[in-house]
Amino acid sequence: MTRGQARSALLFGALAVALIQVALNLALPATCPYLGDLEYQVRLDSTRKQLLAHPERPLAVVLGSSHALTGLCPAVLGPEAPFLLMNFGHTNSGPIVELLYLRRLMADGVRPQHVFVELMPGLLGKHQPVECLVPLRRLGWPDLGILAGYSEQPARMYLEWLRWQVASGYPLRMALDRDGLPAWHPCDTVWQSYARELDAYGWRRFPRDAASAEERVYWSRNDYNLFGQYLGSFSVAPVQDRALRDLIDLCRREGMEVTLLLMPEASVFRAYYSPASDATLAAYLEQLREQFGMAIVDARAWLPDEDFGDRHHLLPRGAETFTRRFVSEVVAPRLKPAGHRQITGSAP
Repeated sequence: MTRGQARSALLFGALAVALIQVALNLALPATCPYLGDLEYQVRLDSTRKQLLAHPERPLAVVLGSSHALTGLCPAVLGPEAPFLLMNFGHTNSGPIVELLYLRRLMADGVRPQHVFVELMPGLLGKHQPVECLVPLRRLGWPDLGILAGYSEQPARMYLEWLRWQVASGYPLRMALDRDGLPAWHPCDTVWQSYARELDAYGWRRFPRDAASAEERVYWSRNDYNLFGQYLGSFSVAPVQDRALRDLIDLCRREGMEVTLLLMPEASVFRAYYSPASDATLAAYLEQLREQFGMAIVDARAWLPDEDFGDRHHLLPRGAETFTRRFVSEVVAPRLKPAGHRQITGSAP
């Protein structure tokens, strides 16, 4: 073989490998649209198993941020609970991600009787393009069709998503990682561990059982940098408001009851709200209550500061205390014996 032939063979081989990778990365999202979001897939599998084991029990899901993720622990209810409560909290999730999650559940055949939607003011007040509010690499193709309606530059959003799917090989790497092969990439290892730490009801415990004084000071500074500016001069971001109202309307159309929930916050965190911010938030909640005739549970002051890890995520003991009160005062009075089919299809 001549040097020119060897060079041609090498180039052909490299091109073939590249085309195969492109084909795989485009095919994987089509066959498994939420491959990049293992947290969702783990929760979906758990929900299906719970419903198949207890089809007579009414289902309620909680959509929310990491506040709900670490703060709502349905396992404390025990296996004899008369209803199923599943935690679909997701880190840094506001109304847009909550809407995507509910759409996913419906597409996957899961229809809860009641949906508890966490309203986190720190995220509701983020005035940013939708592409900055949602991790595009973790979205499936069906998500993009929904998200495009909230984007000012949908074409750019699609191109960025394709970059993650093709150029970075993200779906293929997620598939390899999910199937237990060595982690050949540093991308999203944190999210992988998060998915593995979820319990059978979708709860992920705060990483510590207690927090030192030094940690609380550090986390307080970090919390202020993340949320202080949004809460001190709070105003509702139009795109978040639209997504929240669309989510409520969707629940109404599909016959699912909906309740808004503000999760507990430590007193230091609540102090970030200025008087004007408090008034703006109160007026907004009252507007939603009047428009939709819905219940809004403000649990921000339910727990003492020692039940928090940083200033807005509950320690495990705080999560248990909150969950018991939330269930007895809010969930139980709203759930009725299952009178309609809550799941279609079968558990994987």
